[in-house]
Amino acid sequence: MATDGIVRVATPRRAIPNEDPEVGRLSAMVMALLGELAITRERLDTVERLLEAANVLRQSDVEAYDPTGQASAEREQLRKRQIGKVLRPLQVDIEKTVANVQQKVANADAVLEEEVKK
Repeated sequence: MATDGIVRVATPRRAIPNEDPEVGRLSAMVMALLGELAITRERLDTVERLLEAANVLRQSDVEAYDPTGQASAEREQLRKRQIGKVLRPLQVDIEKTVANVQQKVANADAVLEEEVKK
């Protein structure tokens, strides 16, 4: 793995005409996640092959493993945390939109009350 200290950002190879910038940003996020997943899978494959070559663990043991109890609960927590991290930018946008709509409703209510008082 290269450790040159350069942070690489996924970007589209060419612009798509009339594309919403948010779609482009989301596409870059998905491509970055895909790259990370590919690297993780490659490294996991390496570990499994090394363990099998050293007669420590067979790949079939990994496939047959059925997490129960605490292991299952910990995996579920980790999965939820990861999903939350990935979707956080969308959640922030939703929260901003909701706050904006609520402010507009409050402003409209204030205007309506003023009109009713007249």
